[in-house]
Amino acid sequence: MFLNYFFNTILLKKVMPTRIIVEVTTKCNLGCEYCYHSCNNCGFDMDLNVLKGIVGCIKPETKVVLTGGEPLCCSKIAMMLAELKRNDIKVIVYTNGLLLSQQILDEFKLSGVEKIQVSLDGLTDQTNRLRNMTQKMVENVCDNIVIASRYKEFSVDVSCVLSITNYQQTEDLLKFSNENNIGVVFSFLSPEG
Repeated sequence: MFLNYFFNTILLKKVMPTRIIVEVTTKCNLGCEYCYHSCNNCGFDMDLNVLKGIVGCIKPETKVVLTGGEPLCCSKIAMMLAELKRNDIKVIVYTNGLLLSQQILDEFKLSGVEKIQVSLDGLTDQTNRLRNMTQKMVENVCDNIVIASRYKEFSVDVSCVLSITNYQQTEDLLKFSNENNIGVVFSFLSPEG
């Protein structure tokens, strides 16, 4: 009901955004302190028919950003990527990078994913303290970023939330990004209130 009203209103007014952010799941394999998803792997996946409804209402030049929770925790991610490709929709995936694998990256390549944006607040467990990551997890994400950066079919960015725990180590992250030809997007942790 809400989606019909929303998209019919947009279509009737012929106003179309250039980018739509679609939360495909509320599940996540991390428990970042600054994230509104706090239940880790509990949660639910978006119904594929909801995505089809969104796709049916947008223009092909509209980019769809898949996010969550962690979109790679979504059991329907392959079907969603196939639906978006079938409709020639450009896709950006926001991920924490822990579940990136050769198989998933190959799927991204075949699905026409345009960009992957990986959340990483630095290169150590201390800089990722608010994300509850161990050093092994950070190294895994860094390895996955390096592998992803070798693909020519999509670009890779790192998204870093600056906070008191990591702002002094941003130079290391910038060096890592330069060495691997990836972009860095900085945002600031704002206090709630």
